[in-house]
Amino acid sequence: MSASPPHCITTRDLNLWYGKFQALINVNLAIQDGLIAAVGPTAEIVPANPDARFLDAQGRIIMPGLINTHTHLYSAFARGMALKDDAPGNFMQILERLWWRLDKALTLDDVYWSAMAGMVECIRNGVTTVFDHHSSPHAVRVSLFRIAEAARQTGLRACLCYEVSDRDGAEIATQGIEENRAFLETCIRRPESLIRGLFGLHASFTLGDATLAQCREAAADLGAGFHVHTAEALSDVDHCLREHNIGVVERWRQRGILGPHTLAAHCVHVSEREIGGDGAEREHGGFSECHMNSPRLEMRLPAEGCVRSQSLKTNLLAGRAWRGRSAHRRAA
Repeated sequence: MSASPPHCITTRDLNLWYGKFQALINVNLAIQDGLIAAVGPTAEIVPANPDARFLDAQGRIIMPGLINTHTHLYSAFARGMALKDDAPGNFMQILERLWWRLDKALTLDDVYWSAMAGMVECIRNGVTTVFDHHSSPHAVRVSLFRIAEAARQTGLRACLCYEVSDRDGAEIATQGIEENRAFLETCIRRPESLIRGLFGLHASFTLGDATLAQCREAAADLGAGFHVHTAEALSDVDHCLREHNIGVVERWRQRGILGPHTLAAHCVHVSEREIGGDGAEREHGGFSECHMNSPRLEMRLPAEGCVRSQSLKTNLLAGRAWRGRSAHRRAA
């Protein structure tokens, strides 16, 4: 089958500098079959592609797409939503008064349209890949497939999972496990270049050891990593210390959740030892082998304050959170 005609994108801006990097001007990109086929001066690229469709990008910047390593597309319609209660005063109240009410109200159509709205907004703002962490306890089955449908229609790259939790009872937790399994099996049987999956877990404080064991077994059968909230709030850390006498990261390590394919989201209240700064976790194949996502929520240092590179061998977005006098740091 012959290749499709290329698209050529031309920039014609002034000579600009961004820090130490000089922006290329009067440059042409030839894009063919979804790949950049050539980059060079317009005078060279244009004659070489006479059948190309040209797009003029004057006044804009051509750059790699941004990657959102942790998002909840189901929250798209919650922006500006009024609550019937007083404004939440802490992390647990935010969950109980907003997010856990919202996710229980979602239908499969809501899941689809929320994903569509969120993905369109991503594309408009330069985000071309999302790692979505989904929850819809009263519409679990095929929910990931509806999100994947929206991803195909928008052309966004998406890595999807369903967050398993014990907070809504054993039946819904089992449905979450099966939804992850069904979606991951489909990704294996019918692989797509733009859609992948991980095995979703909510957080330590909503997952018992029995459910974690079921998730670990199901994920191992499929060769899948996990996507899980990790030490997002001190209440999560305190719960883990109180109930399991260890920190959140150590619990993940002991239960076989960590690994090179796992994405740990937030990591706001983690210690140097958990990150692997003292070498202890590296020796045991722990957190240093896992991908960290640590956005600026609750952080006292900007995202640019990253952990040293040797502590994270492969990271998607590693931000060093302020740990201050957290209970976990004292315990460590």
